[in-house]
Amino acid sequence: MNTKLIELIKDAEMLDIIRDLERCQDKKEKRLVIEMYLGCNKISNSSQEYPTGINLYSEIGNPPYIGIGSHYDVVKDSPGANDNASAIAVTIDVLRKIKENPLKKIGARGFFFDEEESGLIGSRAYVEKYDKDELLGVYNMELVGNGYILALWSVDSKQDTLLLRTLESEARKKGVQTIRFPRIIANSADHMSFRKRGLEDCFTITMISEEDLKMAPLYYQALNQGFPPDELWEIMKKAPVFRHYHKSTDKSEHLDPKTLGLVSDLLYNSVRVIDENYK
Repeated sequence: MNTKLIELIKDAEMLDIIRDLERCQDKKEKRLVIEMYLGCNKISNSSQEYPTGINLYSEIGNPPYIGIGSHYDVVKDSPGANDNASAIAVTIDVLRKIKENPLKKIGARGFFFDEEESGLIGSRAYVEKYDKDELLGVYNMELVGNGYILALWSVDSKQDTLLLRTLESEARKKGVQTIRFPRIIANSADHMSFRKRGLEDCFTITMISEEDLKMAPLYYQALNQGFPPDELWEIMKKAPVFRHYHKSTDKSEHLDPKTLGLVSDLLYNSVRVIDENYK
């Protein structure tokens, strides 16, 4: 690969990364795209093969690490731009910012999990093999390509942990609203694999709008009343964040580069603040 092309890939916008990922025909191509962007930014990456899939992860610096999480598998017939190429692009962007401005006391570990859509199989395989004690916590992401409100999943009002506290503080500095949701609305997310292994400070971030926020109480009310899954989905899919969820229309043309930039900045700033204050 010539130097000019490497520089173009290295400096690619997050939306360009997403476009490259949504054009991929299979998971192998997606892995190659992720490895290409990491490699052109001189970010080393490793793979974890397990019986049914392959996880990718990258490390910058030394432990303890802050995890930045995404998954690269998609549901059948979906390009997967928001679910979950948006999270992959943000993960790569945060890593390359850290690469350019190294941390002093801690490190960062980027995750690109396989088989999230099949029941968190990839992240479960990861936590079963690797030591969670190297991690301070995990910022996991799902659907972060649209909206201006940070929805934080599986976080109750009592939780007061370092990664959570820092992200909420950085969001307040930018005038960005954060909402804690004690229960996950859509299926599950990879942070749950870490939670089940005893790592408390991990949660999933989704970007939503005011209209999405209005739909949440209706969903939780129906959930508490024991509505069947198909009726719950009918309620959930009315929210804009799920308009293209798991559909053939989940394309990059529906994503907002400003939202992607906001999420990347908030995560990067949070990691830097934790690094500066870590003892």
